[in-house]
Amino acid sequence: MSKFVLFVLVCASLLAEPSATDRYLGYTAELLEQKHLGDEHLLLMIDAAGKGQAVNPIQESEAQVSITHQVAKQAFAYILEEPIELERIAPWATERLSQEARERDQKKKKQEETKLPWKDQKRSGLSVGQSLACAVKADNTVLCWKSDYGDYSSVPADLGPVQSISVGGHCACAVKADGRVFCWGEKRSIKSALPLDLGVVQTVSSEYSTSCALKTDGLVQCWGDNRWRPEEVQPDLGLVRSISGGWFYGCAVKIDGRVQCWGNNNFGGTEVPSDLGIVLSVSVGGFHACAIKADMHLQCWGYNAHAQSTVPPDLGPVHSISLGEHYTCAVKADGFLRCWGDNFKGQSTVPSDLGSVQSVSAGSAYVCAAKTSGLLQCWGDDRFGQLNFPKGLIVAVD
Repeated sequence: MSKFVLFVLVCASLLAEPSATDRYLGYTAELLEQKHLGDEHLLLMIDAAGKGQAVNPIQESEAQVSITHQVAKQAFAYILEEPIELERIAPWATERLSQEARERDQKKKKQEETKLPWKDQKRSGLSVGQSLACAVKADNTVLCWKSDYGDYSSVPADLGPVQSISVGGHCACAVKADGRVFCWGEKRSIKSALPLDLGVVQTVSSEYSTSCALKTDGLVQCWGDNRWRPEEVQPDLGLVRSISGGWFYGCAVKIDGRVQCWGNNNFGGTEVPSDLGIVLSVSVGGFHACAIKADMHLQCWGYNAHAQSTVPPDLGPVHSISLGEHYTCAVKADGFLRCWGDNFKGQSTVPSDLGSVQSVSAGSAYVCAAKTSGLLQCWGDDRFGQLNFPKGLIVAVD
């Protein structure tokens, strides 16, 4: 072969159109840079690749409301007509997830010290427990009401503005504006004091008599009553994206989108289904758990005596979930709330005048939801006066 022919072949190879896989990943990267795609799309790609498929990351619901997503969906469909190297997708998407997380972390660190930290992160403005309920008001201060186990509804005077609140059995923990945790309530529930090495955290989850925090380094640390072992975080848990504490165990969504649980397993709550796959979030109740999968559909497991782990077949996609002792509540894609399972105190009967909601918190046997306006509404068990919240209360929501 002459040098001229060899030169022509080399030039032709350099000018050749990128492979379908390169175009698939390149187009995904471009849409990520433009903020048209997010973590949930990468998780969907990883999950599909694990099942031996290359998926169109644009869902039908997105394409219906956005011109950009309509065009992107058609472009992906064209690319996917050609063979895709599946072995390249998961590693690439996992690295992009880490890159996105690093970029968010760098952005957060560059924020001015005077800027309130909750402006760029999702808040938990509503949390209810067994007999105590708390809400973050529009001015980012905390208001709590009713607890017959002690005067735990009196918010400490030095608490100040907070990012989020989480209520346990008879205690409450808040992430303050500076990212540090402050807890109050029954001493058995919080062991009187926080771990000295806890430091700044992203979020905190309190339930029954144990609290867990997701620290800024992505690691989980728990404290409290360890009779049921939810405090014993598994050493192989590693970095996580979110956490949820239940009565006797805890669950976390790891950095790769997989769920891992630890603690007491008398009712199978820590036995994550093998077919669960990649998830967006997880929530733990009294003895069961549910996760929102990458396609925004719900899957539950654990104790099911009240059908609380049986997802209604017509539920459809959901945005958020909250689990009570023996029942489940989910905010559907259209913003309307649906609950099922134990209904002894009417906790699973959603009020007909509720309308669409932004957030929900399920307690032992009562529920509180923040409407799209932020206005609070509660129903269910009122034995301890849990429904005696200030009328007209507006909850801080994102």
